[in-house]
Amino acid sequence: LFIPPTNLKVRCMEDEGGEYPWGEYSCNLKIGPWTHSSLAFDLQPYDGKKYIELHNLDSPMVFTENSFQNDPLVKKVYDCCPETYASIEYKFKVQRQFKFGENGMEKNPNEVKPFKDSMIQY
Repeated sequence: LFIPPTNLKVRCMEDEGGEYPWGEYSCNLKIGPWTHSSLAFDLQPYDGKKYIELHNLDSPMVFTENSFQNDPLVKKVYDCCPETYASIEYKFKVQRQFKFGENGMEKNPNEVKPFKDSMIQY
């Protein structure tokens, strides 16, 4: 089974008391079928990982240490149906490491603490 890679855009909300544009942003990403139960789809986190890997090493954003605290596999049973319905729900935070402004590249003046399993190493 070949599953092609995809690019997704996720809307994130600035954390309360955040310092625009340098603060942390909370993000949620939910993936799963709406009409097919777990009998049709055995949905599981890829390779057993409970986090998302970031492969764009040029990204100004990084997952922070407060990311991926929950188990992403969520299973629900609804009143209408006896089957289980699964989804993958990632909850994570991102923070900008740098931005490009009028004076070129500006680094975040605050300490950025990356998520321990993030692939980005600066």
